[in-house]
This record gives sequence, structure tokens and C-alpha cells, in this order.
Amino acid sequence: MLQQMLAEQRVSEVREAVIRAVAIVLAYIDDPDKYFLGYELLLVSLADSAEGVQVTGRSSLLPSLACWAAELDRLEPHLLAGLLCKLQALCSEWTAVQDERKLCMYLSVVHSLLPCLFVHVLQTAPFVEQAASVIGNVKLEEARFSEASSTLGDARVLAGGPERLAALVFLYEESIAAEHTWASLHWIEKEMLPGLVVVAQAVGATADPCVHDLCSLLHCLCSTFGYTFTEKMVKPAFKPFLKLLEGPSACGEYMVGSACLPLYASGVLASHIQDRQELAGFLEQLLDGISTAQLPLDVLKVTFTCLSSDEQLHQLLLQALWAAVVHPAPNVRCATAKVFEVILRLMDVSLVDQAYCPSPCHTGQ
Repeated sequence: MLQQMLAEQRVSEVREAVIRAVAIVLAYIDDPDKYFLGYELLLVSLADSAEGVQVTGRSSLLPSLACWAAELDRLEPHLLAGLLCKLQALCSEWTAVQDERKLCMYLSVVHSLLPCLFVHVLQTAPFVEQAASVIGNVKLEEARFSEASSTLGDARVLAGGPERLAALVFLYEESIAAEHTWASLHWIEKEMLPGLVVVAQAVGATADPCVHDLCSLLHCLCSTFGYTFTEKMVKPAFKPFLKLLEGPSACGEYMVGSACLPLYASGVLASHIQDRQELAGFLEQLLDGISTAQLPLDVLKVTFTCLSSDEQLHQLLLQALWAAVVHPAPNVRCATAKVFEVILRLMDVSLVDQAYCPSPCHTGQ
């Protein structure tokens, strides 16, 4: 009946109420086959023409469905896999601003599932039975988890409390440091990460909202799953796309026209303070490589813009640019000036005033 109401009702407020009702009903259904109906209704709500229905689908139905999917071991192979397919399909059919909005919405949906995904990885790990012996002996790193919009999206609640979550995270870090893996973690490494890279390849560097949301998603993934995970699983996924840093001969407009390089900088390297030096070196090589090869500067501008959304990185960004304005190559100096034009308005004036900026362009270019 609810399915019929959702299909036939023209009043958006009523459709919102139907979606909320479906979310509640899912919590009491025992028939696993009904999960697929819930998934279809989620897709219907996300495709609704009314923004309120879309928001209700994300905030009410999605968390409820995700918890059920985790119980049925369908979180990775069905729910998330289906959403990734939707993302890739949108990229292949990219035709208008409307598609950009849809892509951003699905990126937001996947982003909101990360706490549930992380807890499911922990609870399906071989070490889960050892958690009881660790509880109370380790502390939870609160900064690791962003503030949840609902209890169903809170990793602490999903794991059975902050103390149990702390114990599971401790055992998880030990396991991945020893290069152990299991089905749910393997899926992320072999399916999810390559899928996100495919999306990044398809998204143009000039599609600012999509690039920003993609960077935010990967940044959260790296922060939540930890530094060792980032080093061992995320960074290797980007190695084929970092040939730009090997020298101008390796540069190509296709590579610098995609979101891969901004995503690597803002989504991966910026996610952990341990990588600050590597991030600074990456920016230096990026400025040098693109400028020397005289390629379009869109990827440079987008990379610095995405990074500038984090105030803690402003000093690092300015230092990278200050070093580039005195570069011996005029192409690098001029490119730096153009990047300055974009990001200076995004920074604290007092911080900029503390630095000395010589004239970045000494040519007529």
C-alpha cells in the first residue's frame, strides 16, 4: 500500500510521510526479500522531483535500510555496490547541470553511509570476539569520527557504545598493520576504491561542486578508516594517475582534466597530518609539472581551492605558492599568479599579510 501511495501521490508532503513510514516499517520486517523492495523505494525517493522527498529518503529511509542491509550482509555487495553503479552511470551520461546535481546527491548518500560501512567492517572482522578482553583498556580517538546527523549514522551507537568501538578500532589497526584482510575490507579495496577512481576520472576538474563532494567523501573515508588503511589501500589506487609528477613528458590533458589529482591531494593527502610534508611536495611538483608542460591550469586551481576549505592548510598552501613565485621558469611564476588570484579571497587577510609576496610574473604572458 505504501509503495502504491508513493507512486500515485502528487502532494510532496504526503510522499515525504510515506517515506518516513517505510523507514519505520523496515525496522519491524522479518522477511529478507522485502529488503529489495526497500532498496527500490529508496531509489524512487532519491529520484523524486521534490527536494523534500529526496532529503527524507536520505535522512530517514537510507539509515534504516543500511542497518538492515548490514544485518543481511548486503551492505557492500548490494546497497553500496548499487549506489556506486548509479554514480558511474551518471558520469557516463553526463549532459547537463541537472546531472551534476544528481551526482552530488549520490556522492552525499555514499558519504553518509561511511560510519555504517566502517562499523560493519569492524563487526565482520576475525578479531571481533577479542573485543571483550580489550574494552576499557583503550580510548576512542573522537576526532576520527565526524558528528553524525542521526543515531543510525553514529558509529558509536552502531558499534554498541564508545568503549566497544574503541576496542574494535584498536584491534582493527593491529590487523591491517599486519596486512590481514577479510571480505568486507577486501570489497572496499577491490571494488569501492576503484569505483571512486572511475568516477574521479569521469568528473571534469571544472565541475566544482562534484569535485568538492568527491574530495569530502574520500577525505572522510581516509579519516575514518585510518592512516594505515590510507597508506596500504588508498594511495596505491592512485599510483597509475600520478605519472604527471614524473616530468613534463608524462603530462597529458586527459589526466589534468579529470578530478583525480585534486582528489588525491584534498581527499587523500590532506586527510592525515602525517602526510603534510608529502602534500607540500605534491603541490610543488604539480605546479612545476603542469606549468612547464603548459597544460590548462584548471586542475591547479581546483586543487588549491579544495584544500583551502580547511583553514589548517592555509599556511601550507601559502608556503607552496611563495616558493613558486620565485621559480626560475616564467611559466611556473605566471601559473602561480593565476592560482593566487583564485585562492587569496578564500583566506584570512591577516594570514596573507604576514607573508611577503614578490611579483609572481616577470614576463608578458
